[in-house]
Amino acid sequence: MPTRALAVELKPLRVNCVAPGVVKTDLWAGMGEDARAAFYASEAARLPVGHPGDVEEIAQSYLYLTRQTYVTGQVLHVDGGGLLV
Repeated sequence: MPTRALAVELKPLRVNCVAPGVVKTDLWAGMGEDARAAFYASEAARLPVGHPGDVEEIAQSYLYLTRQTYVTGQVLHVDGGGLLV
């Protein structure tokens, strides 16, 4: 809801949001290597796309929203289908 409200408040500026799912980043560095690998494997089994996200995949979402001038007030869920399951 804040994304939509900001888009209306700040028009004509465009306001959008990217909501990523599990992404292989240093966020998970605090986990042990075996625990991290098991976590990624469990996410791969759960997600319809069959793998956790990579940084490059999430970056493509930001690039899309930056380049697409006819989108505002949207939340783009880039979660490998996590909201579906």
